[in-house]
Amino acid sequence: MGLPLILVASFSQSYSQGVQKTDSHIDYWVQGGPSVTTLGTGLQAELMVDYNNHLFSISTTSTDVDFGTEIWDIALIYGQSMNYRSFYLSAGTGVAVIGGNGYSDLFGRGTKTSIETTIGFPLRGQISWQPVRFFALGINSFLNVNTEQPFGGIGISVRIGKFQGL
Repeated sequence: MGLPLILVASFSQSYSQGVQKTDSHIDYWVQGGPSVTTLGTGLQAELMVDYNNHLFSISTTSTDVDFGTEIWDIALIYGQSMNYRSFYLSAGTGVAVIGGNGYSDLFGRGTKTSIETTIGFPLRGQISWQPVRFFALGINSFLNVNTEQPFGGIGISVRIGKFQGL
């Protein structure tokens, strides 16, 4: 009775799933620049980390070049990214704190009033071109959905840091 078990065990081959180690890829950079928003000319800046195409960002936008005089936000963003040759694309969303001065109209018209600091839900997207290993130029889009003063815009940015080479 034990002989068939010994024969099967000694002549059978075991196969296991091979685990291949993959290298983790971490990039990090700062970027910022001017933007055109629904409420006027503004600024944007971000500190970003890309870990294997998972993007983590601390971001700020302002609807005026003088930070704090109009609507502003400070956001924590999670997104996905991809590289294609010397181009980088990403999109993400998160949570933000907003404050500043808002308007009774959506597009910066009407009565200007101070708004309460509140929570917003930002959306961010970007495409950038990397001519050299540590520098890139990009176009960024942003939107902040909130109950006080929703706003959005598009801007250009300069990106400096350690990111995937050409």
